[in-house]
Amino acid sequence: MVNFKIIIVAGFNLVGIPLSLVLVVTALYQFSDGYSGCDHDHPIVILLLGFLLLILAITGVVGSLRHNALLLTIYLRALFVVIAALFVYMAILFVQTGKAPSGMTKPNEVFRIQEFSPMLRKNQLSDKSWRYTKGCFDKEDVCGVNNNGDFDRLPKAPLKGVGEKSTIKNQPKESTDARKAFQVGCCRPPKQCGFVNVEVNETSKWVAPKSGFPSKDPDCTKWSADRNKMCFDCDTCKAAKLAEYVLEARVEMGFIFAFNAMFVITFVMACFALRDCRLEWTSKGIIL
Repeated sequence: MVNFKIIIVAGFNLVGIPLSLVLVVTALYQFSDGYSGCDHDHPIVILLLGFLLLILAITGVVGSLRHNALLLTIYLRALFVVIAALFVYMAILFVQTGKAPSGMTKPNEVFRIQEFSPMLRKNQLSDKSWRYTKGCFDKEDVCGVNNNGDFDRLPKAPLKGVGEKSTIKNQPKESTDARKAFQVGCCRPPKQCGFVNVEVNETSKWVAPKSGFPSKDPDCTKWSADRNKMCFDCDTCKAAKLAEYVLEARVEMGFIFAFNAMFVITFVMACFALRDCRLEWTSKGIIL
């Protein structure tokens, strides 16, 4: 008689084996490609997660197919810890990103720091964290400065919305909505300050209004033509970085929720499979 519970547990874990190998290969590739230390997900964490899921999946496959109650017990306990950890991680992300401005995927949108949760501001905008973040801006070429040297055209060009092809030249490789939100806040002067983009020798640059800034916003004096500074100390840049984090975190939460749902289904099926295995072992006179 076919035991569908065993098939479901083995099937989910067979799918988990190649997925865990993808994580391992991705982490090894990041190491070989030169890890800058600025990625949100450290390759060591990805590598350890990949090996953990690989061991877990192999244990689940072997335990279910061989009707091994001991392996299934170990598998269930480990899977419970993984599910609980993912729920806690999702809860933390939800608390951090629960308060956020609407329209974060709209082009040329500018945000305020106060629109984000205090927990997120504390974690991301402390003096130590922001110094580290600014150190990564140049490493990652976030504004596309090092492509062809014609950066000033980047902020002037319109940023397209979701699903539209960008017309920005020399744009960095990442053109996600999160990165566009960051470019608007950090890679050009605050729009409330009235800077004018003028053409000089077939290039363009931002020039302060001759009549003075129309706004008393402190960000107006923080803008610098120095490509290593730009608006990196502006509050609009910090808010844009928070918006980038929120958008990326929400995508991450979606993936985690999907995987955790699969883990929960597998956990329930594995519980029934373990019960069947124990009944089978008991019928053979083996006491667990």
